[in-house]
Amino acid sequence: MAKITPVNWTPWIQEALVSKANIISMGFVETDTTSIITQGGKSFTRPYQANLRDIASPVVYNASTTITPTTASDYKENLVVVHIGDGYYETEYDRITRGAAGLDTLMLQRAEIVTDTIQDYLVSTITGAFATTLATSHVYDYSHVGSGNMSASAVSTATQSKFGEDMNKFTGYIMNSATYSELAIEGTAKMEYASDFSNSVMATGKINTFLGVPVWINNTLCVAETNSEGDTVYPVYVIKQKPFYMAWQRNVRIYEDFEPAIGGGKYSVYWYADFVPALKGVSWNLSTYDPSAATLADGASWLKVFEDKHIGILKILVKPVPLT
Repeated sequence: MAKITPVNWTPWIQEALVSKANIISMGFVETDTTSIITQGGKSFTRPYQANLRDIASPVVYNASTTITPTTASDYKENLVVVHIGDGYYETEYDRITRGAAGLDTLMLQRAEIVTDTIQDYLVSTITGAFATTLATSHVYDYSHVGSGNMSASAVSTATQSKFGEDMNKFTGYIMNSATYSELAIEGTAKMEYASDFSNSVMATGKINTFLGVPVWINNTLCVAETNSEGDTVYPVYVIKQKPFYMAWQRNVRIYEDFEPAIGGGKYSVYWYADFVPALKGVSWNLSTYDPSAATLADGASWLKVFEDKHIGILKILVKPVPLT
C-alpha cells in the first residue's frame, strides 16, 4: 500500500456540526473537547458535585448545640467511548469508464455524512436511556388524555406531573416535523427572532417557537413509535438547559491513499471518529466496551445515577392529528 496522507479535517467537521440541523448544533449538548479520556481509554468516570439542596440539613440550635457537617457528595457517571470509521475507494479505470471522478463527488458529502453518523449514535444513547432507565420517571403518555394531540395542555400537564414546581424551567423542545406542522397550522407555533433569546441559541434570523420557547425539529430522534395501547404516537422532548453530553477522545480524522498498481491507480479515503455520547445522569452499565449503535440503544446498557429532578429532559407522547 502506498503511504497514507493524513488530512486536517477538524475545521470541516466542526463547521458541519454547527451548520447542519442536528441535535449537536441545537444548543442542548455540552460539548467537551478537553475531556479526561486518555488516548488508550475505553471509558472514563465523570463526577458531578451534588446539589446543596440534596445534602443540606439545617437544624435549630442553642448554646450547647453541635452541628455535624454533612458530606459534600457527588454523582459519578461511567461513560463509554465510541470508535467508528469508514472508507471509500474507486480506481482510475472507474473514472475513465464513468467519465467522472465519483469519489471526489462523494467527498463533498463527507462532513455531512459523518455528522449524521455521530448524531445517530447520540440518538441511540438517548433511545437506550429511555428504553428502561427513564421509561417511567421521565416519560408522560398524553396520547390517551382528551384528543391526545400536542398542545399547551399536554406540556403543562406533563411538566407539572414530572417536574412539579420546576415545571416552567425548561428551555426548549425537540419534536418531529409532523408535530410542529400541526402546531403551525393551528397557529400556536410561530417564528421569532433568535436574538430575542440568549446567546446560547446557535441560530440567526428567525427560529421556530412554541409557547415562547425555541423548538428544534429533528425526525431522527422524534420518530413515530407505538405506545402501550398500540397507538401510533410521536415523542416530544422537553429540555432543561443542556441534558446531553458529547466528549471527544480525538479529533475526527481523514486519510487519503493512492495505490498505482491496481486498476490504473486506486484512490481510497478513510475517516475515523472517537467520541463519548451521553445523557447526563445516566451511566454506562456494562463491562464491555467499543459499543455499536444497537448496544447504545439497548436499555440494559444504562443505569440512572442522578436523582430524577436533576435529569433535565422529559419525553411526552402525543397522537398525530388525523388527516381530514
